[in-house]
Amino acid sequence: MVTVEDGDGDPEPNLPVYAFDDTTYTGHNGTTNVSGTVTLTLPAGDYRFRADESGEQYWSGTSNHCTVPGCAGAAITTTIPVVVTVEDGAGDFSPVEEANLDAERIGA
Repeated sequence: MVTVEDGDGDPEPNLPVYAFDDTTYTGHNGTTNVSGTVTLTLPAGDYRFRADESGEQYWSGTSNHCTVPGCAGAAITTTIPVVVTVEDGAGDFSPVEEANLDAERIGA
């Protein structure tokens, strides 16, 4: 079973999930249910998993971590999109290159 949650731990329903052997797609896939989980029936082997959302790809690991038989499940965490607008000291909005941003999440 693969569980897909957002950064708050909320389930991500209706997302496609794919099984990979390293960088090779195995042809096994499914879609998460309302609980953010999908069960894939896989042959013996080593796997990692990818979920796709809004054109982004989210992985369960950087390399294979789930060996079948034996692996009970995997988890994928998606990120929460953030839009940042930068205003200079004069109140103008202009492109900023190579800027560092420190952010703190306040509230839900």
